[in-house]
Amino acid sequence: MNAPRRHPHAKADIEREARWYDAHQPGLGDDFVDEVKRVIGLIAENPIHCSIRFGNWCRTNLRRFPRGVFYQVIGDQPVVFAVLHASAITAPSWKADARRLEPGHSDWPRPPPATCSDH
Repeated sequence: MNAPRRHPHAKADIEREARWYDAHQPGLGDDFVDEVKRVIGLIAENPIHCSIRFGNWCRTNLRRFPRGVFYQVIGDQPVVFAVLHASAITAPSWKADARRLEPGHSDWPRPPPATCSDH
């Protein structure tokens, strides 16, 4: 299994939440980011050990913060799409957002071009 990729929306979620936590208690944003990294590491180790939400969407909760990491396994790679507050998730809103994040949609990040190196 490949290491998880982070969709730009997930990166934005993490940065926004870290700023929010830091505004309430300096240093707490760093703790939040560390917890997200820990959970993404768990996803890398065992991506199918999760709570299934809304079809093929997986959620793994953070231990210390009331947030969940939402992802799908595409091919052999987990892709993290969002890190959201648990109470902010409703099936209709999440499904609408999920369609926007499907591979092939204009918001989907394009893979970097292949590079060759001379040895």
